[in-house]
Amino acid sequence: MIKSKLHTVALFAAMLIFSGGFLPLIASETHNSLNLLTDYLTSNAEKKFKSSEKVWQKIYEYEPFLSWLSKNGITQSKLLTESSRKKHFTDYLKHELMSLADDVTLKRNQADSLFLSLWFRGKRQFATSDGYEVLRIISAENRARIEKEITPVSQVPAEVSELLNSISIVFIHNTHVIREVPDLPLVSSRTIQKISGMGGLNTYAFNRFILRSDDNLFFFVALKSGDKLGSFGDSIYGKYKLTVKREYAQSRGWISAFVMYPYDLARFAAAMKLEESASLLEDFRNQFPQSLIGVEAHEWDKITSNLTAHKRDEKTWLKLLTVKFQEYLKIQALLASLDFTVSDFEKLAETALKNYLTALHTKDRTKFEMLKNRINSGDTMDILKTAMKSVFNMDVHFEFKIPRAIPPDSLLMVD
Repeated sequence: MIKSKLHTVALFAAMLIFSGGFLPLIASETHNSLNLLTDYLTSNAEKKFKSSEKVWQKIYEYEPFLSWLSKNGITQSKLLTESSRKKHFTDYLKHELMSLADDVTLKRNQADSLFLSLWFRGKRQFATSDGYEVLRIISAENRARIEKEITPVSQVPAEVSELLNSISIVFIHNTHVIREVPDLPLVSSRTIQKISGMGGLNTYAFNRFILRSDDNLFFFVALKSGDKLGSFGDSIYGKYKLTVKREYAQSRGWISAFVMYPYDLARFAAAMKLEESASLLEDFRNQFPQSLIGVEAHEWDKITSNLTAHKRDEKTWLKLLTVKFQEYLKIQALLASLDFTVSDFEKLAETALKNYLTALHTKDRTKFEMLKNRINSGDTMDILKTAMKSVFNMDVHFEFKIPRAIPPDSLLMVD
């Protein structure tokens, strides 16, 4: 059985985690983190408004901030120096972020956020509005549907059992700069938007308005062999790793098909054998011809990899989304068919790996031995995806998410 060691590795981004990426800031001190967050928000807003004064004008017109100033007896704030303004805004951010420490309220907000995510993914007919209860229902149905299509393995070779016992699911993100557990919660892009009044920074319309995914914190799903992270251990993204405690990951997280950009949704459509995928791919070829020269229609790993260079071309993606808006919505409404609780996903992964490794052990011992050596060395990068495709015919990557925020006492560093 797969060991249930869930290591959810996130990049602490000074409380600001985006749908499309992460802001790499050192979080060794709360004060330093907050100052960096303030600088980041104001400097990015300045790019939009072309004036520092206009940025502060917008900030001081934001009602929640004005209310906080009033409660703290701060008047004539517009006449203050920029350093004083920054101090007040930073103190306000700290106050708002610390308010997320009430776990009873946070859990209720996370459940509400998850419910809305599932609603936008096409699941709308439920007697409960508790997002986690809806997820459990959907996940159980999805797992039963998928497992019904395969024949369980009756005899598992001892060599395969030994390998399975050495493997655990991991949720991981590497960073060059985060070396300590942060002092304040990690929060979603939408949460920082609500707090600061300067939302949408480094998020995309696709995430905010079609997927409605910007109220989540995102991590990759992969495998770990013993204590070895393999290619995740020292990636180009850095050697430092932050993890969410297992109990929190189990109770507050969910797993689904990886969709961050429009081309990921097209890939999902292809995996689900939807005819819309061909139409969307043709759009990609017309818009980015040089990136897809010689790439076949079934080579979605190459397609998505090559299109990554264009992921920040917001204007172009908005145009493509507008032209095929109904097609994207149709695909988006099917995403819930691969939504899972952590527990159900673990069981599916275990079944996939058990069937896949047993088949190799029986039919291709040479390949099995090669795979065994890879696993023992910690090189597990693509094995879960390969097993899921081989056994369940699911050619997708998966992502782990936690809605709204993660409190600091649920975080750990990974050596």
